[in-house]
Amino acid sequence: IKELYRTIRKHNGSIQTITQHPNDLINSPHRDAILANTSFLFMLEQKGVGTEARDAFGLNPREHYVMQQIRMKKGQYSELFFKGPYKRQVRVLADPYSYVLYTTDPDEKVQRAKLTAKYGSLQKAVDAIAEGSFQEPILKGGKNHGA
Repeated sequence: IKELYRTIRKHNGSIQTITQHPNDLINSPHRDAILANTSFLFMLEQKGVGTEARDAFGLNPREHYVMQQIRMKKGQYSELFFKGPYKRQVRVLADPYSYVLYTTDPDEKVQRAKLTAKYGSLQKAVDAIAEGSFQEPILKGGKNHGA
């Protein structure tokens, strides 16, 4: 893995590493090689991330504080901390259609599948959910829920 990251960077390539929790990378024996060849870091809401993340990702105290303030409000927005040439806290808003299509919530995925069967296509189900043209409150925090 170390050689892969170094070789890809050497040839101006790009590689992405995605983990469920920062500790997956922090505790990896390949951490140093991966981070040394990383140009951009994106962090979503993390609970219980301590100073080991600050140290591993080379964050100063202010960046670490900002990273700890990242939040997500289901169905409305998700914030992320971006570290690259610039450091920013970004809030991403998903329109109702995108939210319905990309949700990973198991209950919402089941409901989307049921409505796909009911309406005969994913497109019609997504339209119905996003536009709120059905009676059942399907998506938590979505347009048809009154947040």
